[in-house]
Amino acid sequence: MPRFLLALLFASVIWFAPRAVEAQRQFAVQVESGTGLSIAGAGAQALLRRSPAFLELGMLTWLAHDDVVWLGGGLRLEVEDRASVGGVVRSGFFARADIVELRPFIGLAAYLAPYTLVGPEVGVLVAFEIADFLALTTRIVVDAYLAGSDLVQDTVLVMTNATLGLEIPL
Repeated sequence: MPRFLLALLFASVIWFAPRAVEAQRQFAVQVESGTGLSIAGAGAQALLRRSPAFLELGMLTWLAHDDVVWLGGGLRLEVEDRASVGGVVRSGFFARADIVELRPFIGLAAYLAPYTLVGPEVGVLVAFEIADFLALTTRIVVDAYLAGSDLVQDTVLVMTNATLGLEIPL
Protein backbone atom coordinates (compact mmCIF):
# COMPACT_ATOMS: atom_id res chain seq x y z
CA MET A 1 0.00 0.00 0.00
CA PRO A 2 2.69 2.63 0.84
CA ARG A 3 4.48 1.98 -2.44
CA PHE A 4 1.21 2.55 -4.26
CA LEU A 5 0.76 5.95 -2.56
CA LEU A 6 4.33 6.97 -3.26
CA ALA A 7 3.86 5.96 -6.90
CA LEU A 8 0.63 7.99 -7.03
CA LEU A 9 2.38 11.07 -5.66
CA PHE A 10 5.24 10.81 -8.17
CA ALA A 11 2.83 10.08 -11.04
CA SER A 12 0.80 13.21 -10.28
CA VAL A 13 3.95 15.35 -10.25
CA ILE A 14 5.18 13.83 -13.51
CA TRP A 15 1.76 14.20 -15.14
CA PHE A 16 1.26 17.86 -14.19
CA ALA A 17 4.80 19.17 -14.74
CA PRO A 18 4.88 18.96 -18.58
CA ARG A 19 1.33 20.28 -18.89
CA ALA A 20 2.19 23.32 -16.80
CA VAL A 21 3.97 24.96 -19.74
CA GLU A 22 1.29 23.95 -22.26
CA ALA A 23 -1.67 25.26 -20.24
CA GLN A 24 0.03 28.31 -18.64
CA ARG A 25 -0.21 26.94 -15.16
CA GLN A 26 0.56 29.04 -12.12
CA PHE A 27 2.52 27.63 -9.20
CA ALA A 28 3.14 28.45 -5.57
CA VAL A 29 5.40 26.86 -2.97
CA GLN A 30 4.58 26.61 0.72
CA VAL A 31 6.35 25.93 3.97
CA GLU A 32 4.24 25.29 7.06
CA SER A 33 4.63 24.05 10.61
CA GLY A 34 1.86 22.64 12.76
CA THR A 35 0.51 20.50 15.55
CA GLY A 36 -2.88 19.71 17.06
CA LEU A 37 -4.75 16.89 18.76
CA SER A 38 -4.82 13.16 18.01
CA ILE A 39 -7.28 10.53 19.14
CA ALA A 40 -6.67 6.84 18.59
CA GLY A 41 -8.34 3.69 19.79
CA ALA A 42 -11.90 2.59 20.25
CA GLY A 43 -14.50 3.25 22.99
CA ALA A 44 -13.11 3.49 26.51
CA GLN A 45 -9.65 2.63 25.15
CA ALA A 46 -9.42 5.85 23.12
CA LEU A 47 -6.36 7.99 23.85
CA LEU A 48 -6.32 11.76 23.32
CA ARG A 49 -2.95 13.50 23.05
CA ARG A 50 -1.19 16.35 21.29
CA SER A 51 -0.14 15.50 17.74
CA PRO A 52 3.60 15.50 17.05
CA ALA A 53 4.88 18.78 15.59
CA PHE A 54 5.51 18.61 11.85
CA LEU A 55 6.87 20.60 8.93
CA GLU A 56 5.30 20.50 5.49
CA LEU A 57 6.96 21.59 2.27
CA GLY A 58 4.37 21.87 -0.45
CA MET A 59 3.44 23.06 -3.90
CA LEU A 60 0.18 23.87 -5.63
CA THR A 61 -0.76 24.57 -9.21
CA TRP A 62 -3.77 25.98 -11.08
CA LEU A 63 -4.63 27.23 -14.56
CA ALA A 64 -3.94 30.94 -15.09
CA HIS A 65 -7.15 31.54 -17.07
CA ASP A 66 -9.39 29.50 -14.72
CA ASP A 67 -8.12 30.00 -11.19
CA VAL A 68 -10.95 28.23 -9.38
CA VAL A 69 -9.61 24.69 -8.93
CA TRP A 70 -6.14 23.85 -7.64
CA LEU A 71 -4.09 20.68 -7.15
CA GLY A 72 -1.25 20.38 -4.66
CA GLY A 73 0.93 18.11 -2.67
CA GLY A 74 3.53 18.16 -0.01
CA LEU A 75 6.27 16.39 1.85
CA ARG A 76 5.39 16.07 5.54
CA LEU A 77 8.07 15.57 8.18
CA GLU A 78 7.23 14.84 11.82
CA VAL A 79 9.96 16.48 13.87
CA GLU A 80 8.85 15.53 17.38
CA ASP A 81 8.93 12.18 19.18
CA ARG A 82 10.19 9.89 16.44
CA ALA A 83 11.05 11.33 13.04
CA SER A 84 8.56 10.30 10.33
CA VAL A 85 8.37 11.05 6.62
CA GLY A 86 5.17 11.20 4.59
CA GLY A 87 3.30 12.99 1.89
CA VAL A 88 -0.08 14.38 0.98
CA VAL A 89 -1.92 15.00 -2.30
CA ARG A 90 -4.76 17.56 -2.23
CA SER A 91 -7.29 19.21 -4.49
CA GLY A 92 -9.57 22.11 -3.73
CA PHE A 93 -11.14 25.41 -4.72
CA PHE A 94 -10.17 29.09 -4.44
CA ALA A 95 -12.55 31.64 -2.92
CA ARG A 96 -11.06 35.15 -2.97
CA ALA A 97 -12.04 38.37 -1.21
CA ASP A 98 -9.54 41.22 -1.51
CA ILE A 99 -6.31 40.11 0.26
CA VAL A 100 -7.82 36.99 1.88
CA GLU A 101 -8.17 33.67 0.09
CA LEU A 102 -10.12 30.68 1.38
CA ARG A 103 -9.19 27.22 0.03
CA PRO A 104 -11.30 24.23 1.12
CA PHE A 105 -9.78 20.90 0.07
CA ILE A 106 -9.80 17.12 0.26
CA GLY A 107 -6.82 14.84 -0.05
CA LEU A 108 -4.99 11.65 0.73
CA ALA A 109 -2.27 11.65 3.40
CA ALA A 110 0.30 8.97 4.15
CA TYR A 111 3.29 8.46 6.39
CA LEU A 112 5.73 6.07 4.76
CA ALA A 113 8.69 5.71 7.14
CA PRO A 114 9.57 4.38 9.65
CA TYR A 115 5.98 3.15 9.98
CA THR A 116 3.01 3.54 7.65
CA LEU A 117 -0.28 5.39 8.06
CA VAL A 118 -2.74 6.07 5.21
CA GLY A 119 -6.04 7.91 5.13
CA PRO A 120 -8.21 10.73 3.79
CA GLU A 121 -7.74 14.37 4.65
CA VAL A 122 -10.15 17.31 4.65
CA GLY A 123 -9.54 20.91 5.59
CA VAL A 124 -9.34 24.56 4.73
CA LEU A 125 -6.42 26.90 4.16
CA VAL A 126 -6.67 30.65 4.62
CA ALA A 127 -4.04 32.77 2.85
CA PHE A 128 -3.47 36.43 3.73
CA GLU A 129 -1.61 38.29 0.98
CA ILE A 130 1.22 40.30 2.52
CA ALA A 131 2.77 41.35 -0.81
CA ASP A 132 2.58 40.26 -4.46
CA PHE A 133 5.30 37.73 -3.73
CA LEU A 134 4.30 36.49 -0.26
CA ALA A 135 1.26 35.24 1.69
CA LEU A 136 0.83 34.18 5.31
CA THR A 137 -1.09 30.89 5.52
CA THR A 138 -2.98 29.03 8.19
CA ARG A 139 -4.53 25.63 7.66
CA ILE A 140 -7.00 23.56 9.69
CA VAL A 141 -6.87 19.91 8.67
CA VAL A 142 -8.45 16.64 9.78
CA ASP A 143 -6.67 13.40 8.85
CA ALA A 144 -8.31 10.00 9.47
CA TYR A 145 -5.67 7.29 9.19
CA LEU A 146 -7.53 4.07 8.43
CA ALA A 147 -4.69 1.73 7.52
CA GLY A 148 -1.03 1.24 8.25
CA SER A 149 1.53 -0.58 10.34
CA ASP A 150 1.42 2.11 13.06
CA LEU A 151 -2.22 1.40 13.98
CA VAL A 152 -3.45 -0.98 16.64
CA GLN A 153 -5.77 -3.56 15.05
CA ASP A 154 -9.37 -2.36 14.53
CA THR A 155 -8.59 1.27 15.38
CA VAL A 156 -8.44 4.57 13.56
CA LEU A 157 -6.14 7.50 14.26
CA VAL A 158 -7.78 10.90 13.80
CA MET A 159 -5.62 14.03 13.85
CA THR A 160 -6.96 17.57 13.91
CA ASN A 161 -4.05 19.90 13.22
CA ALA A 162 -3.48 23.59 12.61
CA THR A 163 -0.54 25.04 10.71
CA LEU A 164 1.04 28.41 10.21
CA GLY A 165 3.24 29.10 7.22
CA LEU A 166 4.29 31.11 4.20
CA GLU A 167 3.44 30.81 0.50
CA ILE A 168 5.43 32.20 -2.41
CA PRO A 169 3.81 32.37 -5.86
CA LEU A 170 6.19 31.51 -8.71
